[in-house]
Amino acid sequence: MNARTLVRAVAGALSVAAIAPLAAQSPTADIRPVVTFHVATRNHDRTMPATVVVADSAGQLVARYRLAKDSSEHRMGVFVYRDDLVVVGETEKGVLEMVFDKQAQGTPGRTITGRWQRGSEEGVLRGRVKG
Repeated sequence: MNARTLVRAVAGALSVAAIAPLAAQSPTADIRPVVTFHVATRNHDRTMPATVVVADSAGQLVARYRLAKDSSEHRMGVFVYRDDLVVVGETEKGVLEMVFDKQAQGTPGRTITGRWQRGSEEGVLRGRVKG
């Protein structure tokens, strides 16, 4: 890995600040939130999601995100790959992929790890389970 790529990866690292199951919050009749990821960027990139919500809709996983700069929701694709939970969505700067390691069956421990990629940008996801 060259120095430029390393700097970009470190500068673009994300912190998954507070992750909490949403089963206790008011679910709608059609969509039941399963988990919310609150994302904080180190470089305050306001084009990255501030919140990612994964929900159950009639037995299918669905996801959406909100930016810190507005309150509108943006749809994301969501799927399980091996033990990982993967969400993919379109952002102002291109397609964003976030991979949450070992989250397909829920949180096995108190920490969350993963990675993200958007075009040539990439970084790591780190966080903790809230509560």
